[in-house]
Amino acid sequence: MRLNSQLTDYEEIFAYGDTPEDFAMLTLATTKIYRWDEAPP
Repeated sequence: MRLNSQLTDYEEIFAYGDTPEDFAMLTLATTKIYRWDEAPP
């Protein structure tokens, strides 16, 4: 995943993942969805 802007530019960041490889991406989000369930913060 490559970022073209600063994450601090956004109030809300949504991430959707379905494999363990997505965990790193999910840590960047304010709302995390893993396998169609909202993950704990």
